[in-house]
Amino acid sequence: MEEALIVNQQNILQNDQPSPIVSRWLERTIVRRQINFQLFSLASRHLGGIRKGMLTLKRLKAKYSKFFNESMYHKMAKIDGRYYWRVGAPGYPSEALTRVQGGEIARLNSSSGPHLRTLIMAVTRKCPLECEHCYEWDNLGKEEALTLDELNSIVRKFQEFGVGQIFFGGGEPMVRVHDLGRLLENALPSSDFWIYTSGFRLDEEKARFLKSKGLTGIMVSLDHHLAGEHDQFRGYSGAYDMAIKGLIASKASKLVTGLALCVTKKYCSESNIRQYLDLARQLGTAFVQFIEPKAAGRYQGQNVHLTKEDRDLLERLAKEYNTAREYRDFPIVNYPDSVFRKVGCLAGDRLLYINSLGKIQQCPFCDETFGKTGDLELEKLLEGMNRFGCKHYNKALI
Repeated sequence: MEEALIVNQQNILQNDQPSPIVSRWLERTIVRRQINFQLFSLASRHLGGIRKGMLTLKRLKAKYSKFFNESMYHKMAKIDGRYYWRVGAPGYPSEALTRVQGGEIARLNSSSGPHLRTLIMAVTRKCPLECEHCYEWDNLGKEEALTLDELNSIVRKFQEFGVGQIFFGGGEPMVRVHDLGRLLENALPSSDFWIYTSGFRLDEEKARFLKSKGLTGIMVSLDHHLAGEHDQFRGYSGAYDMAIKGLIASKASKLVTGLALCVTKKYCSESNIRQYLDLARQLGTAFVQFIEPKAAGRYQGQNVHLTKEDRDLLERLAKEYNTAREYRDFPIVNYPDSVFRKVGCLAGDRLLYINSLGKIQQCPFCDETFGKTGDLELEKLLEGMNRFGCKHYNKALI
């Protein structure tokens, strides 16, 4: 309630935005069955038989429930005619989802070769903010290392390798908004594309421009439900206002929207998280993603990791808001670190990060680099990275 008043006083949001969460039971049921039938059909064709297809579908559903604490597609959002249930999964229907499902089926049945599904790219070294937790901190403010042609080449190479999702980050990617438009325009239609942003310069004109070029979604960083606290965390006066306005502009342009929250030890309380999720519901976003701070980038050498009690709280609230009937119109809460603790790190296996120098890392929080994309064959690179392991979590078990 306190934050709703603050938002209204700032003339950012006068009325609650409509929720994109699918509320009708029949619609959810039909879509679930359609997605499951697509999985079954892919598995049957790939493995050569209906029985094997049914067994694979059953195993995939059981694996999902075990690791995510909820049934497959329990909660979904509908945006511009497509359905979404996790930030890390392409929308349905799409060629991107078919590609990712095929990779998971092959992996489950011990097919040889890597099945990379997600690429995160830092497309710029520029950013007007000075965020407390920035993992690209040491690279910021310097001359750009990657030209548009090089970025196009990276995107095409990973798309041809089978990647179903590509996330553009930075720095602040919106400082290269016109290059982003060209990247999207030149890309194949076989991947979903997202942008991680602070909301800098993100208005409805730019959101519509990016949507017209093929952008799927926008993930806006918002690290507190109170304006002053968020501005302080981001080292930029007005950061809260531009995050809220950028998200609303993206939603109006029929982009999938999400809020990314870096849950610091200082912020991690039940009252804060519930107020944040109330604000997210008021904004009508599809997703909220909890991100645990890591001792990397600007946090290097600091004791920023959450306690077990903090993590248990986040896991309990994520499950509650995703499954309880009283929160059925609230955003879908994703908590990747919770999954990684159960199954091991998926970076270097299903996910790769390319930093603002164009060098390959397992993820943004692991600073070891493995060369540039043009220097290595991706299949050999992934095999080597998978053997290397992760300093934050165990090796992936799935």
